Amino acid sequence: MSKDFMRAMRISNPSMRAIADAMERDEVLRWSNSLQRARVTRWGGMISTPDDILQVQVF
Repeated sequence: MSKDFMRAMRISNPSMRAIADAMERDEVLRWSNSLQRARVTRWGGMISTPDDILQVQVF
């Protein structure tokens, strides 16, 4: 959904605000469910990338 559409729904009718909020939450849930789970192999120096070369440079 476009941000402009969501904004227009909220402004046009106060009762539409709850519907727009629910649609936005559903969109975030769909997006978050599509993400790959992170894998932590060492807790001591966790960095935010699975890139082996960068991990070697950091540790």
